[in-house]
Amino acid sequence: MLDVGQALSVVAALPGGHYVVFDAGDDVRGNPVLDGVREVVPDDEDIDLLVISHPDVDHLNDALSLLDAYRGRVRRVVRTGFLEGASQTWRRLDSTITARAEAGELVDVNLQRTELPPGATYRYGDAFVTFLAGAPEPPDDWGLTGRSERKNAISVAARISYRGGSVLIAGDAFGRARGTSEAAESTERMMEAAAATERDMIAFAPVVPLASDVLVAAHHGADDASSAAFIGAVDPTWVVFSAGEGHGHPRRTTAERFVAAGVAPWRILRTDAEDPAEDKEWARDDWPRPAGAGGDVDVAITGGGHVFVRYRGSVRD
Repeated sequence: MLDVGQALSVVAALPGGHYVVFDAGDDVRGNPVLDGVREVVPDDEDIDLLVISHPDVDHLNDALSLLDAYRGRVRRVVRTGFLEGASQTWRRLDSTITARAEAGELVDVNLQRTELPPGATYRYGDAFVTFLAGAPEPPDDWGLTGRSERKNAISVAARISYRGGSVLIAGDAFGRARGTSEAAESTERMMEAAAATERDMIAFAPVVPLASDVLVAAHHGADDASSAAFIGAVDPTWVVFSAGEGHGHPRRTTAERFVAAGVAPWRILRTDAEDPAEDKEWARDDWPRPAGAGGDVDVAITGGGHVFVRYRGSVRD
C-alpha cells in the first residue's frame, strides 16, 4: 500500500513474476504512484492486471503515467467505465484505454460492456485475484441519489489470496445507510446492518468468501463504509487505512468499530504519517507507530500462508 496521500494505490508482486496494481491514485502533491510501482515492478516486466476501482480522481490520477511508462506491458485493465459526473482526467483515461484495447495492446474489461460477477477470478501462479464487487452503475434498489455515493458504491473490490493468506481491497465501496449518525452510541453502531455494496458482498459470502487476514479499508476510513456487519464478515486480523490530509480520514468512529470487533489497535496501520491531525479523525495517540516508520505499508504472505504486515522503515527506503 503506497503512501499517496488522500488516495489509493496497492502494488502486488505475485508468484512466477506476475504483478497486479489496484488503483493508481495520486494526491497531486508529490506522491506519484509510478515511483512506488517501479520499486516493485521492473521496467521490462508486464503488469498483468491494472484495476481502476471507480471514477474518482484519487484512485486514478497517475494511471496515464503508469500506462505510458509500461506501454504494451499492461496486459489487462478492469474498470467500471462509469461516466456519470466523470472528470476530464477520467475521460482521458477512458479514451486511452479504449484506444489501446482497439489497437490490441491490452484487454479492456469495461463493466459497461463486460460482466464481471462476484467470484470471477484470475489465477497467477498459486495466487488468485477474486472480484467481490463492481458494477456498471448502482442498482436502483440501493436507493442512492448523491453523485459521490453513486460513484463510490459501484467501486470494484477484490481479494488477493495465496496459500491460505489473503488481502481484501475494498476500494471506495459504500456500506453504511444514509442517516446513520457518527454520534450514535457505540453499541448501536456495532449492531447495524450493511447497506449497498457491503450488503451485497455479505449476501454472496457463502459462495464468494470475504474472510481475509488483511483489509484495506473502504473509502480511506470514511464513516460511510466499514459497517459493523461487513467488519464481522471479513473478520480481519490487520486493517490498513490509505488516508491523507483534507478529509479527516480515517474517522475515529470507523476505527472504533474495528477495535470493538476485536482488531488490536497495533494491528491497524495508516499511510498518513506526515499529515496533521484533523477533527473527527482517529486520534494519533490511539495507535502505536514505530519510530521512523514511513507511510508505505508492506504485506508479505509466505509459502506457508503466514501473513506479515509492517510499515516500511521510510517512505521510500
